Amino acid sequence: MKNVKIALWTLAGILLSVVFFQNREFFLDTRAFRVNLYAVQGASPELPLVLYLVLFFGLGFGVAYLAAVPARLKARKELKAAVARIRELEEAQARPEAPAGGAQTLPAETPEPGA
Repeated sequence: MKNVKIALWTLAGILLSVVFFQNREFFLDTRAFRVNLYAVQGASPELPLVLYLVLFFGLGFGVAYLAAVPARLKARKELKAAVARIRELEEAQARPEAPAGGAQTLPAETPEPGA
C-alpha cells in the first residue's frame, strides 16, 4: 500500500507540473486583486496569478483545518475515555475474584491414610 501511495503522489506531482509548464504564461501573468465593497474599495499589488492561487488554496486549507479541530478534540477525549475503561477492565480481570457473598471457602479436608 505504501508503494501505491508513493506512485499516486508522484503521478499527481507530474500532472500538476505538466499543467503548470504548459500554461506558464497564464500562471505567471501579473494581475491585481480588486475589492469593491460598498464601504471599502481597494486593490492588491500586481502579483503573478500563481501566488494568488497558492494564497487562496492555503487559506481554504487553513479554514478546513480549523473547522475540523472541534471534531478532533472530541475524538481525542472519547479515545482517552475508552482507553481508561479498557485499562480498568483489564485490571479487574487480572485481580483474583472473591466468591460471591464474601464467604470464604475452606480447602476440603483430606482423610488421613489408614483412618
